[in-house]
Amino acid sequence: MSTFSFVIIKEKSNLLEKDRYRKYNFIKIDYGFYIYARQHMIINKDGKLNSSFFDFIILISEEIQSDVILLINILKNNESEDDIKIKNYMNKKTIDLKRNTIIKHQTLYSYRRIKHG
Repeated sequence: MSTFSFVIIKEKSNLLEKDRYRKYNFIKIDYGFYIYARQHMIINKDGKLNSSFFDFIILISEEIQSDVILLINILKNNESEDDIKIKNYMNKKTIDLKRNTIIKHQTLYSYRRIKHG
């Protein structure tokens, strides 16, 4: 079993694909969303997102001028990142992602972009 983080956005992101330290792999377009995945820990011992990763989410949101959805999921041995089906999660409640949000697996979190001006 492996823990993956999925970043789900409405358009392609150069930051996700090219960031030197936090590069994500583009998996597919599903249900109208671009899905990126990476196997790594972004949750600290308190169950919250690492501060640097939260800042990265803000940068992505600014780049694409849209909200960013985050999903942490544990894949079983016979599953791959490509097996994720966003449609299965879209009917569930999406929780607002803030710096102090406690993260649970298999729950959608949405960072709502702050619109300036």
